[in-house]
Amino acid sequence: EWVIDGAKMFTTLAQEAAYVFLLARTNPDVAKHRGLTMFLVPLDRPGIEIRPIETLGGERTNATFYNGVRVGDAARVGAVDGGWGVMTVARAFERQPAAHYEAVRLLERVVAWAEAAGMLDDPAVAERIGRVAMDNEVGRVLGEALADAIDGGELGVVEGSMAKLFTSEALTRAAADLLDLFGPEAVLQHGEAGAPAEGGVEHAHRHAAVTTIYAGTSEIQRSIIAERALGLPRSR
Repeated sequence: EWVIDGAKMFTTLAQEAAYVFLLARTNPDVAKHRGLTMFLVPLDRPGIEIRPIETLGGERTNATFYNGVRVGDAARVGAVDGGWGVMTVARAFERQPAAHYEAVRLLERVVAWAEAAGMLDDPAVAERIGRVAMDNEVGRVLGEALADAIDGGELGVVEGSMAKLFTSEALTRAAADLLDLFGPEAVLQHGEAGAPAEGGVEHAHRHAAVTTIYAGTSEIQRSIIAERALGLPRSR
């Protein structure tokens, strides 16, 4: 049996989850990355507290606290003190083009709204929408390359970094471009009268920056690509 004490800031969606992956320090006498063990912890265990944190953007994240939380050894994922390797694999899978799907949904909503408003014949509108569509197609191809690597038994570390980097920054560009295109009304949120694309432009602009941070910032993704794909010296 294991007893877990500690806290974690920014446990997003913990209020909806049934389990949480928890990386715990289990050996203080070895190198920091070697003394970690991964657990899959049920969030209904006694001693777990989830406190909501409201962000400036109106979204919720959480702080989670663990006070004498007991789990059996069956909750352990991988070897004792081998959690860093488990985390490395998990991060590789996390670096998927998730932002791509948000950009695809954004484009669908924008096209539908612009068509209903009779704006698709405007060259400026067509150009901006076409630019987003081109980036979305590149994101799809990068996502397929990652899927092919995983299907081939690889982790797809480089492919995942390429897909994550491109799609998150493409979503950021698309949101800024469409916000500029639709003007002041584009900052109206979902449910407000006159909000373009049902508030999708405003939400994407507010959320896009986050996608360039989670699962490793854009700078980290560039370093991974440079070192592992191009053989360049370490940048950090």
